Amino acid sequence: MEADSRFTNTGGGTVKERLKNLNNVEFRIGTFPETTAGLERETFSFVLFDADKYDVATAAFEFFYPRLSPGGYFFLHDFNSSESDWAVSKATRDFLQGKPESIVEIPDICGTALFRKI
Repeated sequence: MEADSRFTNTGGGTVKERLKNLNNVEFRIGTFPETTAGLERETFSFVLFDADKYDVATAAFEFFYPRLSPGGYFFLHDFNSSESDWAVSKATRDFLQGKPESIVEIPDICGTALFRKI
């Protein structure tokens, strides 16, 4: 089996170089959810999730959903990705079960989806 080299160029320096404008950007390098330490009292109006794993998606929902402001958006990259056996889609549907939010699928190449907190 070939090694997966898709994410070998994601170091902090590379990301900073590609972003260019670093105003209002705070880097938290590490593993989620440990990187959320110190953010427990924050609220968020926009979250972009991109991790492709069921357990990490679930942890992200558990952390961000209660802190997502009403009307805030939660974007889900690779929501419709077969590459990870639809892990993000499954985690999203499981987490939102019984909640008032609806998933909106975006017909882009990455299979993105979002929900807006009610």
